[in-house]
Amino acid sequence: MQLDIAKAYDKVNWIYIKKVLTAFGFDHNWVRWVMALVTTSSFSILVNGSPSDIFIPSRGVRQGDPLSPFLFILMMEGLGRSIKHAKATGKIKGLQLSKNGQAMTHQQFVDDTMQEGIPTVKEASTYNKILKEFAMATGVEVNLSKSKISFLNTNIAIQRNISRILGFQRDSLPTEYLGVPLTARPMHKSIWEPVLNKLQDRVKKWTLKFLNLAGRFVLTKSVLQSLPIFMLSTLLAPKGVLEQFRNIQTDFL
Repeated sequence: MQLDIAKAYDKVNWIYIKKVLTAFGFDHNWVRWVMALVTTSSFSILVNGSPSDIFIPSRGVRQGDPLSPFLFILMMEGLGRSIKHAKATGKIKGLQLSKNGQAMTHQQFVDDTMQEGIPTVKEASTYNKILKEFAMATGVEVNLSKSKISFLNTNIAIQRNISRILGFQRDSLPTEYLGVPLTARPMHKSIWEPVLNKLQDRVKKWTLKFLNLAGRFVLTKSVLQSLPIFMLSTLLAPKGVLEQFRNIQTDFL
């Protein structure tokens, strides 16, 4: 299950932030300073080019503030702790990939959360309850239309029941997590086709414009060489794909 958090930074409850910081054991003065930064933000909206009266929000953390990602990670830890507690008390089992391996229940990266479990109505209902309780406590809700669920060797009727309980969209495997396909065949050319297509689309748009050698050189280094880096940092690419990357860059240059 891949969760999509709706307007993650905008809806976090300030009372929840304070209680989580206190629960983590931060000094009282430090918590007070952080809450002063969070709660003293103000907004004004441009209406027909003229700013409206200033108003004070009642929840959320500041967009672009370097402190906000750290606070949000601490807030999301509440969800992770709830899942760990459910596993410790036997309410969920998680997904065990090997006979002697440890069962996995979730992975978190800021607001990107992936959850795993066995395909039963009980497990799905428990996850659904955890998400609802988290939403009530934090004000942060899961975007059901963008959250996805994928199944491994599961009867189609069970798939429908679990999807209905959670409200997630069913997705086919291999799916993606943090922009990288979760696949057992990273060296297969089909995995790299979206990256190659993206490079070719960029080049097609640029060839319509008159660019001198210096302009083409800058675009090649800053864009064509940087686009594949994210995938290459996690997956090995076959030699044929690497040659295609080079050919696209060389031909454009």
